[in-house]
Amino acid sequence: MPMEIVYEGKKRFKAATRGLELTIDQPLEGGGSNQGFTPPELLIAALGSCVGVYLEHFCLRHEIDISKMKITLDWEKASQPARIGKINCVVDIPDQLDSQMVASLLKVAHQCLIHNTLLHEPEVGIEVKTK
Repeated sequence: MPMEIVYEGKKRFKAATRGLELTIDQPLEGGGSNQGFTPPELLIAALGSCVGVYLEHFCLRHEIDISKMKITLDWEKASQPARIGKINCVVDIPDQLDSQMVASLLKVAHQCLIHNTLLHEPEVGIEVKTK
């Protein structure tokens, strides 16, 4: 699935895929213009929204009200090498659910594509082309 990332200047990039665009930027204190999420923020958002999509599918099938569902993520950096070292994801579904249903929801959340990608290191190829 192709995606193109184009440099726009001053630490800002534009990502494009499927006819959609997204701005990636750095905060003002990082030399950017604060017009978009940073790359780590995008990764965290991808995980949270992926968990949400998987849970939505399950909850709709089981008639669980998720109209006020909220997913909160917190993360910490690690070093040597620089990376995200810890991610905590909390799903709040303000509906009364028994422990068996909560266990099922947790199992579904752990099956999301981004979660599995983070757990099972993908093969990543990077090359530099010049003219």
